[in-house]
Amino acid sequence: MKFERCFQITDDSLKNLVRALKRLNCLKSISLDFCLCKKLTDVSLETLGKGLQRLTSLESITLKFSHCDDLRGKDLKNFTLCFQRLSSLRSISLDFSRCFNFENEGFEALGKGLQKLSLLQSINLDFAFCDQIRDSTLNELGAVLKRQSSLQSINMNFGSCTQITSLGMDSLTSSLAKLSLLRFIRFSFVSRKIFDESFRILGKILQRLINLQSIELYFGGFYGITDKAPKYLNEAIQTLGSLQSIEIVFRSCGPLTDECLKILANGFEKLSYLQFVRLELPYCDRITDNGLNYLYEDLQKLGSVKSIFLCFVCCASITDAGKSKLKSLQNVRFVN
Repeated sequence: MKFERCFQITDDSLKNLVRALKRLNCLKSISLDFCLCKKLTDVSLETLGKGLQRLTSLESITLKFSHCDDLRGKDLKNFTLCFQRLSSLRSISLDFSRCFNFENEGFEALGKGLQKLSLLQSINLDFAFCDQIRDSTLNELGAVLKRQSSLQSINMNFGSCTQITSLGMDSLTSSLAKLSLLRFIRFSFVSRKIFDESFRILGKILQRLINLQSIELYFGGFYGITDKAPKYLNEAIQTLGSLQSIEIVFRSCGPLTDECLKILANGFEKLSYLQFVRLELPYCDRITDNGLNYLYEDLQKLGSVKSIFLCFVCCASITDAGKSKLKSLQNVRFVN
């Protein structure tokens, strides 16, 4: 059910909806979109939680509350309790992106509620631009992941959650170590408080996930990293023989240099199943045409890869002449 931009929906309106949902006790899947329903408050989350607790056959939940500015997450007892009672859940997707007033305690409580689930195959959490999130929330989410021996897909977006530090990222990524069935990972972090050591830890964990088929990693505003960060990633990725798709973005990571490009694609030719590559380093001013030459030497070895997308928007030291060699490769496309 899609209620996006229904600006007049209130807490009372949602109560009427929940009354109807309670009767559907054989329901296997539910999707509710309340994005930009700005009159909803924590009362709606509690009401929804009480209703969902009755739907014990649910295997999939998608809830979207993006841009709901009056959500604060102060008292989520019934909302988090619903996840503890829905033991059959296989897939969960929660979107609280741009809920600017949602407090860290609310996200922590949500993480603790999810820890009762043990059969998840897919988890999708979008908390982008929720600047009150702290490392403690990632600790709780890490505890959730450790219980999910059947997990195959993880998508977590912490873009512009600027209070997250290396400690939080390390806690979350370390929890992946025993998830041997994982096929897909997508993580997004934007913070100035994450450093090279976190990439070393992430690299060590990735090397254990031998069944991975797709990796998407987005990092933005990492002013505390060096070229060691992509080196740790590359060393891990080369060991993942089942990989079919790789997306790596370093946006506004000022310290990265041409050495980064020399490292990133080196060894991709060892991945015999690789079909798709995306490398983006926009707003990285220390990358020059020399870096593109390094990249060209590696990418020309990837003739079997169907699509390679590159982005160097607003890299002040890169010229059109520098891009020309890469453009000569048939499978390479530049994107803005």
